[in-house]
Amino acid sequence: MERENEVVGRVAEVVQHGRVLPAFVLGTKGKRLRVLLPTGKEETVSSGQTLILSRNRFRNLSRNEALKLLSEVEGRREEAASEARSQCDGSRHHLRGQQKKQHFKPVTPLQ
Repeated sequence: MERENEVVGRVAEVVQHGRVLPAFVLGTKGKRLRVLLPTGKEETVSSGQTLILSRNRFRNLSRNEALKLLSEVEGRREEAASEARSQCDGSRHHLRGQQKKQHFKPVTPLQ
């Protein structure tokens, strides 16, 4: 019961069907977490499927409030992923530009 009190109300990152999704922890069932997914579906997941638990606990949220929270988390994750992709694309573009500007002196082979 102590473990349940520690995790209930936290947002977790879980692996479901090859995707990482935010999930709201509703409770525990044995050694598994009972979570609410952004789709509104409840699932039980093993600790091997759980990547991260949030530090913050959101107590006394209704199901609709928990779904709204998951929607916000998903939106922030998508923004961060988009920003990371654009930074990676920009740095690759920047590197390509640098490579084009570099001039190398021809090297004569050693005899």
